[in-house]
Amino acid sequence: MQAYDGKTGWQISPFGGRKDPELLSQDDLKSLVVDAISMALVDYKEKGHKAELVGHDSMEGTDCFKIKLSMKNGDVRYYYLDADSYLELKLEIQTTIRGALQESEFVLRRLRTGEGIYYPFAVEQAQKAARHARRSRFERFEQNIPLEDAHFSMPVSKPETKAPPAGK
Repeated sequence: MQAYDGKTGWQISPFGGRKDPELLSQDDLKSLVVDAISMALVDYKEKGHKAELVGHDSMEGTDCFKIKLSMKNGDVRYYYLDADSYLELKLEIQTTIRGALQESEFVLRRLRTGEGIYYPFAVEQAQKAARHARRSRFERFEQNIPLEDAHFSMPVSKPETKAPPAGK
């Protein structure tokens, strides 16, 4: 789980052996901040980004417009938009983390509409050089659900209680 409250980013990584919340580094926080605030391509000029149409490309047989977004934080994103519907089918991200270029790819599948907005009900995410992708499937999306600001604040870790030594 990752969260951003507008000032602080944090995560809990149980698969990484971490049960307590930990602050995210500035590098780790970069894409979370961009995506939490808004979609980077929407109103890109006002956000200080530069977009250019690179041309056409094929995404699994579908003709796509390929758009390069050079972001003001130095990251580069390539959007693959279906040439007929303009729906986003794929996103490639180039970012620098701790001085090293990292490239990741997101393929959006099973696009369905819900309340007039298209959502990907399946997403494949992988590092560009990786042999395996992480696949996520979603059953439903809900919009405009009231949430308290506290949901995004970093929780306080509870100190571990140690059991008394055996035999005492």
